[in-house]
Amino acid sequence: MVILKELEVTVQVDGAPLHEYDDDSEEPEEPNTTTRYIEAKSGAEFILHFQVQETLNDLYAAIIFFVYIDSKYVAGRIVKKDEFIRRMDGVSTASEGVWQIRKFNFSAVELTDDNFGLKVQQLKDIVAGVGTITIKVLRARKITKSSVRDDGEVSKFDSVKALPEKALKGQALSHRTSLGRAEPSSALTAVSCKYIDEEGSPYAVVHFKYRSRKALQDMQIIPRSPTFVPLEKRPVDELTLEEARELLRRRTVKTETKPLSQTPVKVKRERDPEYDELLASARDKKAARIDKPVETIDLLDD
Repeated sequence: MVILKELEVTVQVDGAPLHEYDDDSEEPEEPNTTTRYIEAKSGAEFILHFQVQETLNDLYAAIIFFVYIDSKYVAGRIVKKDEFIRRMDGVSTASEGVWQIRKFNFSAVELTDDNFGLKVQQLKDIVAGVGTITIKVLRARKITKSSVRDDGEVSKFDSVKALPEKALKGQALSHRTSLGRAEPSSALTAVSCKYIDEEGSPYAVVHFKYRSRKALQDMQIIPRSPTFVPLEKRPVDELTLEEARELLRRRTVKTETKPLSQTPVKVKRERDPEYDELLASARDKKAARIDKPVETIDLLDD
């Protein structure tokens, strides 16, 4: 979670904050600004969760969170005095007093060969903020007006469609934010305030750059998953002492538990010329004994 100036901002999926990774780039951040990377999974529905600590909440009439996704303004959420938590699930709209909400989803970036007749720099400008959620925080000294809206949120946000492939060269962009199907929702309140901070100089700014796990690995934001190699197939000189002991134990157990063979062992005799000659001679002698005529002696005298 990002905690900045007694503010807590998180991106949540299934009720739990996404794990955040530091931005290790060498580019210095603007004052009062923090940047985190988060992993985006295609099809996952997410919300933005805002929390103000009591020590800050008591000082101002309200804290306002302005949300930008993929470089486009979405809407704002206000945390009034004696309130501490707000959330944003998606884009709300209203028609004839009927409110609906289209929730945020992570979607894989789709590419197109169409350049829309624009130059390279113009194409880069199109995708400059894709894959980034930005929250700007302003303090209000006074709430001047509060009323229930009847026309939905004033939002220019729309789902980014296919992106020009040429504009993505050299950029590890993998996901964009899309909007889900419309669902019934409750009405929102419009608030007018007198601000302490100016829009160009907010009290705090938080950036969440969302990417696929592979993109985060390619950017070396997170380490790649190591390839598992069995101990038996690893060079012995690369094993630690504990690994070497384990390998020895396995080999010992394998030897002790190897079942005895039930099949008679046939020993192949080496060919010996002298033995073959003696065997042939013995066979000849045996054959001679069998073939020799048997002489009969009559002991009876006529």
